Amino acid sequence: MSKAFILDRDGTINFDSGYIADPKKLVLLPGAATAIKIMCENGFKVIVVSNQSGVARGYFPIATVDIINQTLNTMLEAEGGHIDAFYYCPHLASGIIAEYAVECGCRKPKRELFEAAIRDFCLDPTECYACGDKPRDVESLPELGVPRDHLGILDASGLDGHDTSLLAFTCRVLGITNTSRFGVKEDSGMGEKIKKIAEIQLGGNRFDIELNHSTSTVGEREIHLQNDCFRVAFSEHEFLQLASGILLARRQLQQIKGEQLQRLGAAEGKPI
Repeated sequence: MSKAFILDRDGTINFDSGYIADPKKLVLLPGAATAIKIMCENGFKVIVVSNQSGVARGYFPIATVDIINQTLNTMLEAEGGHIDAFYYCPHLASGIIAEYAVECGCRKPKRELFEAAIRDFCLDPTECYACGDKPRDVESLPELGVPRDHLGILDASGLDGHDTSLLAFTCRVLGITNTSRFGVKEDSGMGEKIKKIAEIQLGGNRFDIELNHSTSTVGEREIHLQNDCFRVAFSEHEFLQLASGILLARRQLQQIKGEQLQRLGAAEGKPI
């Protein structure tokens, strides 16, 4: 029997910019390519299981999902890793495309796609690991025999003991403490990379975001995106997670948007 890492896609391997329909908007999360390279080099199958309700919502045709998946694999192959298979659910009961607007057994957290992957690759569930950025990405896997301590939910803040990245999760569960042999190194150009990711993630909206990280020897301390309407400050524990912090900030801004707009008298501002 085989062993595998079963991964979510958006928000785990690549930035989740919301119903990705354009391959040009596909951006790998920091460390994700290295993590998948490590998995492959250690003899694991790498399987992606994702919900792609954008199909049922009418945002893009099902063929677009395949194009995005193929593009993602090409990007990973260029870094020495690869995905062995993609499984995805295009359904949503409240969708507008009749063919896909149905109740199904494959939308996570339901088990159908996980069962198919285990069956197709003859996986030993006790030798599998799974990771995503939401509980639904992993919560049904113990029912199929995957140990609970083989599961991870990513959170760029590192709160509640969550792994901050796919690389952090991979190194933790495989007991890897030194990633230098995998080519992980500090990138002195991270400031510009963060700004680029911020533009992608925040869609051109104007917010002031302050990034603070505990290791002050590298990277930018502050990123300002015009306008001081909002300021979100949080700590990052690893240099590679600076960019992931942008995504966390976006989520925080979405949660407080209504309250802040009222308090600042900026109801005419653009939505996030």
